[in-house]
Amino acid sequence: MAVAIVKSTYRDIKSSFLKAFDLLEYKPGKEKIVLKPNAGYPGGSIRAGDCVSTTLLRALAEIFKDREVIIAEGVAAGMDYQAGIRNFKYDRLPKKYSNVRLVDLEKEERIPVKWKHGELKLPKILYDCEYINIAKMKTHYFTYVSLCMKNQKGALLEKDKRRFHMIGLQDSIYELSKVLRPDLNILDAIVAMDGNGPYSLWRMGGRTRKLNTLICGKDIWEVDNVALQFMQLEREKTHVPDVPASVVGEKLSDVRIPLQPPNLGRNLRMGNFNMQGLSACSGCMQSFLDAMKLGMKWPYVMKDFMSSIQHGVIKPLHLLLGPDCAMPPEKYTKDAKIVCIGVCTRDLAKEHDLPLIRGCPPAPEEIRKYTWSMKKLEQLKVGQDAEGSPPEGHE
Repeated sequence: MAVAIVKSTYRDIKSSFLKAFDLLEYKPGKEKIVLKPNAGYPGGSIRAGDCVSTTLLRALAEIFKDREVIIAEGVAAGMDYQAGIRNFKYDRLPKKYSNVRLVDLEKEERIPVKWKHGELKLPKILYDCEYINIAKMKTHYFTYVSLCMKNQKGALLEKDKRRFHMIGLQDSIYELSKVLRPDLNILDAIVAMDGNGPYSLWRMGGRTRKLNTLICGKDIWEVDNVALQFMQLEREKTHVPDVPASVVGEKLSDVRIPLQPPNLGRNLRMGNFNMQGLSACSGCMQSFLDAMKLGMKWPYVMKDFMSSIQHGVIKPLHLLLGPDCAMPPEKYTKDAKIVCIGVCTRDLAKEHDLPLIRGCPPAPEEIRKYTWSMKKLEQLKVGQDAEGSPPEGHE
């Protein structure tokens, strides 16, 4: 199969799609079309390159105006689907186009599908309809890249999204792509992201890159392979299998551009602020980032200011997120405040008598309140109370 590379902006996106479809000789084989965008983080920014633009979906709705178009997404674990729909203005599309409707994949009918680790229940709609997978070109602090294969994680049930992190995220994404095969894959690199993606937040997050490029193809592995070559990143650090792909449209050698890989490493250190979060799922990481945003807003900023100076600047602050966290070395823990975040760190908190902010993921307000405030932390000690349970596959 061929992979099409087309230069584009959002202004001429419709004609760019038509050019790519012509290069691929692509025509939908089914009457109903499902568009699965990359919009799993409800607090994301289209402008920054976190999520798929409404403009792109609008163009596809017009191209397929003679068919029913279903925009279907499932947000990250613990996130609010309706909040994302409003934030990205997807809710305006059915009002403008009579052929468009929105679907929350978490609530869709499921069918059992056999895969490497037993059985997954995947949305029936993705098998019954023409399935078009629309991803953003991004780097990712956990999976190195977030492309078309990674975007399919949004089709999972919430419990399986969490489970993927427990049984090995990279391999699970690859295995999912064996049993869930889109009819067409679109990779939006008009506005992409590199560095510590997949979301933008000050210097801790990804960097917006305007690359004005679309990469499209019928084979999900081939599209992601061409994308890796376009980004000039190391395949060995990804879940993308090495398969040959022929390129049509723009020459890859003429348009490829080196993107900056993620560089968070296992620990993020900024002065006395330390975070172990590489093994945390996107749900916990997004809740953490949202908590940091809350701390920058009135009335929280004045309330949290002195506590953040006390711990994180003057004295060490350690935040532990994800199943692979470990107790910091003793030389770093003197006079330190150490807080476990999320149910995956429950056993670590219990073993070392540390405060635990419960939840899978915890609410951003809870993270903000207990991270920056020294009050009530003793109430969060796990002790003999094993409230809550880890995701399936953790124990």
